[in-house]
Amino acid sequence: MPKKLGERLDGSRQAALVASSSVRVKNALAAHGVDHALGVLESFLSSGLVAGEDELANALDSGTVLAALSREVLVAGKGLTMEELTEMTEAMPMMAERTLIVVTDCDLYKLGEEQRTRLIALLDDFPEYCCLIFVYDLVEYKPNKTYKKLYAALSDKAQEVRFEPQDKSDLINWIARRFRATGHDIDARTAEHLMFTCGSLMTGLVPEIEKIGAYAKGRAVTVEDINAVADPVLDAVVFDMTSAVTKGDYDRASELLGQLLKKQEEPIMILGVISKELRRLY
Repeated sequence: MPKKLGERLDGSRQAALVASSSVRVKNALAAHGVDHALGVLESFLSSGLVAGEDELANALDSGTVLAALSREVLVAGKGLTMEELTEMTEAMPMMAERTLIVVTDCDLYKLGEEQRTRLIALLDDFPEYCCLIFVYDLVEYKPNKTYKKLYAALSDKAQEVRFEPQDKSDLINWIARRFRATGHDIDARTAEHLMFTCGSLMTGLVPEIEKIGAYAKGRAVTVEDINAVADPVLDAVVFDMTSAVTKGDYDRASELLGQLLKKQEEPIMILGVISKELRRLY
């Protein structure tokens, strides 16, 4: 478990976690600097807690870096016992120098007393050859100081890293760099349209940029290129649908609703976004 920073992996620091600065990680990966990203990742020790809208697996370039680091084990946090987790961490790595275990959405502070005790014991004697990462995606990570022993153990042994969405200007610059890598340019206004259409999460934008870059004929990417091939997020479709309703174009609104249902969007989610959009209008 991480206690201090290190320049490279050695001895008790054989497993990598994440970068001390999420910006450094994202910049390195965005530029496809995998080797550099590995060096940044190796600055941490062996276990950590990761939370944020751009979840770890996505932030680490679809697993490219994780695969380079070790043998990877993905585990759903729901129903996982600390006995099972301990067995996984103690198993010697096969065909790799170390084992990486990624546990998703395990609410550590909702564990029973016995399970918390077992987790603390695991943290106190964590194998050098294992890297354990708790990823919080659908479940929010909320440290609870009421559980003093667990809170102290996690504060001492683990490193919490939050991957927050980038602000608008940084994201526009990142989009421009991604398009340049495909041989295209994009201006700020068109980049904003892409963000509106496909959302502002980098993980969703990467495949859309690749798709648009392959489709665009000219050097400069246009709004028409985006509209032709991009897969719009729910909010963007609902915006167009409510806009069609206000214009009296009910056929277009019905067509858009049909597209959402064909994509198997939950009706309650569609209704919620429609309500939000109507509140914005009125």
